[in-house]
Amino acid sequence: MLFRSATLLLLLSGSIAQAAPSVATRTEEEQRTIDAYKRANQSVVFITTKTYVVDPFAFFDELKPQQGTGTGTIIDAQRGIVLTNLHVIEGALESGGSVEIMLANGRNSRAKLVGFDAESDIAVFQLAEIPKGISQLPQGDSSGLEVGQRVLAIGNPFGLYRSLTTGIISSLDRTMKTPRGAVLKDLIQTDAAINPGNSGGPLSIWTAM
Repeated sequence: MLFRSATLLLLLSGSIAQAAPSVATRTEEEQRTIDAYKRANQSVVFITTKTYVVDPFAFFDELKPQQGTGTGTIIDAQRGIVLTNLHVIEGALESGGSVEIMLANGRNSRAKLVGFDAESDIAVFQLAEIPKGISQLPQGDSSGLEVGQRVLAIGNPFGLYRSLTTGIISSLDRTMKTPRGAVLKDLIQTDAAINPGNSGGPLSIWTAM
């Protein structure tokens, strides 16, 4: 749920006048979460896709543009490489649509597909223009994960840019089948809130930050 910051201050302290000069006390866990988000969120991008679908209400097979959104992660700032999930962009690719990426600084960039792996639901893009100052998120190693570890998920659920959710690793080595019949293996299950638009965003281990 979203709250206006002024309303939240009123609920907590009774008046804005009392709360404004002071800094809320933070626990060590809260500060570590804040620091982890600050380090990671600038590497998260907003992906907008344009897909052309057949309009079922048209007399002829008229193609109607449809917009979708998702998340991506910059994994190589120097070359402008962005990693996302294949299902985020496959509709646009198949229909001759387009993929546009918005960086954390608000700048939009066209991107070209470098490659994809349907069995892993992964797609790799390269920015058409690579601005200076973008940051990348280092890749982790999932081989030592344990159920119960704290995790952070950053994404763009429902179009809300770079939202943070937290949770734990609920299980490991999960297997699931995609709507197209591909079987995804060695998946990490988490109870962190993952909603439409989160796909393609990073899952970070809290204790490693």
